[in-house]
Amino acid sequence: MIKNNSKKTTLLKIIFILSVIFASFLFLKQSGHSALSFQHADKIAHFLIFFSLTLLLDLSFKLSVTKSLLILSTYGVTIEVLQSFLPYRSASLGDILADIFGVAVYIFVCRKFFRKYLESITTEPS
Repeated sequence: MIKNNSKKTTLLKIIFILSVIFASFLFLKQSGHSALSFQHADKIAHFLIFFSLTLLLDLSFKLSVTKSLLILSTYGVTIEVLQSFLPYRSASLGDILADIFGVAVYIFVCRKFFRKYLESITTEPS
């Protein structure tokens, strides 16, 4: 059982790292026409991506609330700073706020539910 949990944790860590790489690519690539073309669609995308990253970070590393907030908020700010240096992108305080809101909603609203649910479906019967 411990070996199986170790494999799951390792897999979750790999998924988290790949997700950060993919998100970074999306945030830094030259933007084309998106299928999401309504007002504030980019803010919703930032919220959902950071909510998902927080979920994966929580499940794979089980960090404290403070560390999770700090790591992902710093990542969000870093992405926006990098975007400010790209001629085809621009930095946005609104994106940073959407990122932090996605992290906070997971941590303060959904964390207990996800942990309890995932524990119930991954626990092997005695």
